[in-house]
Amino acid sequence: MAHKCDYFLRFEIENENELVLINQACYKQDFEIQDYKYKLDIYKYNLTTKKAYVRYGNVHYVNLGGWLVDFPNEKCKTRYGYYYGYNSQIPLCDYEETSRINGLEYGRLEMSYDLIKDLFLKSKPELKYLLNKIDFYNPRMTIWKLLDLIDMWYLHPSEVETLAYLGFYNLATNKSLYRLGKTKKKEIINALKYFNDDRGMISLINVQNFIKSGMKYEEWYSYMCWNNWRTQGRYIDDIETFRYCQRKNIDKYRYHDMLAMASNQGHDIEDEYWKYPNDPNAMHDRLLETKKELERIEREKELEREKQYWVQLKKIAVKNKLDSGVDLGNGYTLFMPYEYEQYKKSADELHQCILASKYYSKVAQGKSLLIMIWHNGKPSSTCEIDFDKKILQHYGNELNREDCKPTEFEQEAIKKFLATFKPKKVAFKEVQI
Repeated sequence: MAHKCDYFLRFEIENENELVLINQACYKQDFEIQDYKYKLDIYKYNLTTKKAYVRYGNVHYVNLGGWLVDFPNEKCKTRYGYYYGYNSQIPLCDYEETSRINGLEYGRLEMSYDLIKDLFLKSKPELKYLLNKIDFYNPRMTIWKLLDLIDMWYLHPSEVETLAYLGFYNLATNKSLYRLGKTKKKEIINALKYFNDDRGMISLINVQNFIKSGMKYEEWYSYMCWNNWRTQGRYIDDIETFRYCQRKNIDKYRYHDMLAMASNQGHDIEDEYWKYPNDPNAMHDRLLETKKELERIEREKELEREKQYWVQLKKIAVKNKLDSGVDLGNGYTLFMPYEYEQYKKSADELHQCILASKYYSKVAQGKSLLIMIWHNGKPSSTCEIDFDKKILQHYGNELNREDCKPTEFEQEAIKKFLATFKPKKVAFKEVQI
């Protein structure tokens, strides 16, 4: 059967002097016991021949889950839909690749760096000077970065050794660096003296951007943080804007909030007065007060519009003689709602969106009519019709959308009512506020 395992990486020497990196799958049948019951080498990368070997037949790669492994000699041989193949004894070199692939992605290195270094020196003594210059305990020095450094060393030994000694691992493995002319390379090397922090992660493009900016390193570093820290690419400012904000002591988000408010209030934010005000913090506060006042005015306007709707709903119900309701018998009443409380009670008890979707405004504007049926004073169903008496929708309790039909009694009651009902429109002219 297939197991998701723990994976461990180790180096070994084969064929006297060939160094290989092996990925081993380990599975604990009982997770309360720390010892692994099953172990199987599933992947091997030969650093000497640059070839990778994968065990197929009982190892299957799944993009989101890593490796699934069938261990040899297990009694249970189950085939699942998400992987293929049966348990079988297949040698590790059954399938061969000419480069490193995903087989090394899953796995923890379980060897000391001193032991790894000894194995490298035994199989590749020419790497002695490079290995002595690498800080294996630097958190940026991963096993993958080490392999890349070694590959690049064979092409550019002196430059890789120098950059590795200084801790610039990303630069040392960047092919683009070695394609630059002597003058450009010299500029890069001279600029590296400023990049003391996070050296292992610094990229060639960052060093080139620093040189191109003409800024002092401290200002350039602040500028890079300004455009990247927590911005997630939303606001990329030019150097002029960055320097302005630094001089005026305004936070990046506060500055862009100021611009957004100015734009929403109809101002041209490309105008110097709005883009670079003398006191941006004071400008932000003034715009914020204006925003709050505009929102207050809009809320008052909305309340006035809402009042117009409810007045119109009462007129419509009265005109159609459905304000007091029609007795359907058996405790059922049919009526046309015109009060907020009627809408809210039906919305709450029947889990309907008639209030949230503002059906009352639709009815007030003469687009359709809404009829409710209540049973013993409680909402039972809601029906929307057009002025041709066509039923647009008729639902009971919508808590379960798969079963929210009204009762047969209510459906028949609506049909009988509509047979004699003559819907009447009421002219509505919304007062502009």
